[in-house]
Amino acid sequence: MNYPSGQALRDTCAMKGYGSFCPVAKTAEIFAERWTPLLLRELCMGVHRFGELQAALPRMSRALLVARLRELELAGVIVRVRKARGTGSEYHLTEPVWRSGRSSKR
Repeated sequence: MNYPSGQALRDTCAMKGYGSFCPVAKTAEIFAERWTPLLLRELCMGVHRFGELQAALPRMSRALLVARLRELELAGVIVRVRKARGTGSEYHLTEPVWRSGRSSKR
């Protein structure tokens, strides 16, 4: 899958960007946004559908949930998988993110 990187990512992503090339700073730009850690926690715990995510985070507005999912998808953290026959979509962590989360639980 091709994910935007560098300037293309900064142009398309609504998150704050400080133009740093430091991997720690880049990671903080993505993961330190409000509600993002809780959203990622739910994805790690196996919640994948929009309605399930909304129920798991009841104080997060629908508009903000949509915005965060789009931002994380553009950053290459999650991938949106469209279901067959138009029954909606599921959101999954990309493989590198999933592996890093799994290794920290040891």
